Amino acid sequence: MSAPLDLLFNNQWDSALGLHYHMLRQQFFSKWHRITGILTLVFSTSAVLAITNNTQFGVACMAFVAILQAIDLYVDSRGNSDKHNAFKQEYINFEKDLIRYPDGLTEEQNKDFQIRLKEIELKEPPPMRTLLEIVNNDVASKLKAENREFDIHWFKRLTSQYINWKSKPKVKK
Repeated sequence: MSAPLDLLFNNQWDSALGLHYHMLRQQFFSKWHRITGILTLVFSTSAVLAITNNTQFGVACMAFVAILQAIDLYVDSRGNSDKHNAFKQEYINFEKDLIRYPDGLTEEQNKDFQIRLKEIELKEPPPMRTLLEIVNNDVASKLKAENREFDIHWFKRLTSQYINWKSKPKVKK
């Protein structure tokens, strides 16, 4: 049987992971969509033609904009941003409910919170594993949890939003 404060901490840990993960994903997709819009505006054919008066360069820019827009549509940056924002809100509501129990959770209350967590997780898309490890490190640092941080290669850290790397987390020593 776990202590009431341990049960509370474990739920807070899981909630903080989910909240921070979806906040990062939402920000990523939101920025992606914004940058696509800016580049589309800058490289639109009429803008390029007005500035350079070069038809060939205008056609190249038009092709660049078409590819950029196709990628944005395929990735569905706007929809993904909204989806991760909704998950973020679910974790915020979960944390609001946890705050009502400053002295810890009973086993029964813990079961109820674990069921709610599993219901949220069932709706989530598969996580980006390395990004989840980065989030784990951020939460471990924030909550001052010893022996919970992972050692992550700089390249994997840099590309964690784009590539779902296979993961064999190693705890930092």
